[in-house]
Amino acid sequence: MHGATLAPMTLSFLQIAMVAAGLLFLRAMFSSFSDPTNGALKLIDFTGVQEILNAPSPEYVIIDVRERSEFRGGHIPNAVNMPFFASPGALGLDEQEFEKKVGFKKPSLEQKLLFYCRSGTRSKRAAAKAFSYGYENVSNYPGSYQDWVSHGGRTEK
Repeated sequence: MHGATLAPMTLSFLQIAMVAAGLLFLRAMFSSFSDPTNGALKLIDFTGVQEILNAPSPEYVIIDVRERSEFRGGHIPNAVNMPFFASPGALGLDEQEFEKKVGFKKPSLEQKLLFYCRSGTRSKRAAAKAFSYGYENVSNYPGSYQDWVSHGGRTEK
């Protein structure tokens, strides 16, 4: 094969268009996998969480999806703990089973749920899971606990 040369490849306009269409199709397919909420998930930053805490309302449920040991080490005030890995399908349980498994009253479908974790990964997944159980007023704090602490947010233990 030494000294062999490759023949130049010529693509027709139709072939290029077909490849481009295929790539666009794949992009559309995979983007829906990365956002199962189809853009309905609201993102809340540090200031938004502060506003929620400064005007407490039973309308909001702040849910920390970190593990129980992380939660006990410190959490955002008024948050409840629903560890994502220990109970990913908890919001799909009936009210009695939910309370027995998680330890607090199951939020109603009308309440606003704000999810956070350590850095935003588990909370995004938990928020998407909440949508799959019929919750529509769902928010994620992408910076999560790390962002909260770095901004000097008040914590509880």
